[in-house]
Amino acid sequence: MEAHVRARDLYEAGGDRHREATAWNNLGMALSDTRRLDEALEAHHRALDLYQALGDRHREATAWNNLGSSLRMLGRTPEASQACHQALKIFQQFEDWYGAGQTRTNLALMSESAHRPAEARTYWVQAADAYTRANASAEATDARARADRLVD
Repeated sequence: MEAHVRARDLYEAGGDRHREATAWNNLGMALSDTRRLDEALEAHHRALDLYQALGDRHREATAWNNLGSSLRMLGRTPEASQACHQALKIFQQFEDWYGAGQTRTNLALMSESAHRPAEARTYWVQAADAYTRANASAEATDARARADRLVD
């Protein structure tokens, strides 16, 4: 965690807003991994704000998806879904199928948590298709297996 904070502070002090945004995003993921979710939300919002100010739509999509993941872990499903759908729209514009697969995975996990297996299965199948388009065969296989475990 300390390394992420130090990187963020160094990039901010140096005026490198792109790398500062990336450091905020990485800090948010690390905070999420340690279940410091309120802090993670703040970090993801900071990354998102910076990417938007810089006009970096592709990285903005990553920040939206990571924000959605943290919101999902907090049980804030409607907000998480909105964030993920925003990410998905941008990833598709860039034809970033791996990012789209990650976002659909996030949506599948949300649907599973909400006890909507048919919806979750649809998202898993869509994630598998996106990963296939990205030539990410291991991820595609995993997503298909998760879809197959769910009953319509």
